[in-house]
Amino acid sequence: MIEFIVFIILVLFFVYLLMMLFSSAVIFIVNIVLLILILPQVINDIKKRNMYIFYLLSAIITTILFIASESLGWMFNFMERAMILPLFQALLTIFILAHVLALSYFSIKDIVKKKKS
Repeated sequence: MIEFIVFIILVLFFVYLLMMLFSSAVIFIVNIVLLILILPQVINDIKKRNMYIFYLLSAIITTILFIASESLGWMFNFMERAMILPLFQALLTIFILAHVLALSYFSIKDIVKKKKS
């Protein structure tokens, strides 16, 4: 089921990218490279490492960040100057936050485990 959802999102990304191709080839190349680098890792994380909870939490946090983007305008302005579309800004933010959440969760879990022993 999750593979089907990821496939639908992937198709939607490519359709969006093809629409953006006609506006600028540089924007298309930059964003397709980001997509090629991030999506295989996301699929691997969800299938093999069961990180879907972290991706769900990071999607919620990313939504809040985009709603309150006025306070973090410097980050999103930088990404816009780097020709990263808002869709891929969200994808990149979700990816980074998911790994930060997983790292913090497993680090705290190890610290608690060491203190108990």
